[in-house]
Amino acid sequence: MKRAAIFLAMFFIAISCQNTATNKDENKVSEEKLTPVKYEITIEGMTCTGCEETIEGGVMEIDGVKSIDANHTEGKALVVFYSEKTDTTAISKSITGSGYSVIDFKPGSME
Repeated sequence: MKRAAIFLAMFFIAISCQNTATNKDENKVSEEKLTPVKYEITIEGMTCTGCEETIEGGVMEIDGVKSIDANHTEGKALVVFYSEKTDTTAISKSITGSGYSVIDFKPGSME
């Protein structure tokens, strides 16, 4: 009886692990079908490469952000994201939550 219970428990764990892997693959495939958008963000308060890394690290945690490249000398960041998954408000909140000021968002071309 105990062996049957252990077998069933292991069986259900194995199935749930497979479903998780499948769901991750499905999310990846669906993201590949989305069209990314690019924005240039004017940011006030960046003074060094550490500031760049702080902003980039925070924004990259947002689901739907494909990439971000912050530049403290220009006071700007270029962000590429999937508008079906996130928006400029979420990105702005991440940046301001790190102690910086978002001055402007401008759409950029995906060249």
